[in-house]
Amino acid sequence: MSIAATNYRDLVAELLLRYKKLSEGEILKMAVAIDGEVIPDPLLEPVPSNGEVHFLYRISGG
Repeated sequence: MSIAATNYRDLVAELLLRYKKLSEGEILKMAVAIDGEVIPDPLLEPVPSNGEVHFLYRISGG
């Protein structure tokens, strides 16, 4: 899918507008990889115009 967003926060906002059943809280709890790099605190992280973003459920260790 193609979304015009310059940073992660804008990307999440656009996803929430397109997909009403998505929960902002659930998305923000997920780990995020941008172009293959897991970003620990992605809120203002830039998203390249041709970049790939993956949402991953966090796995707790023990």
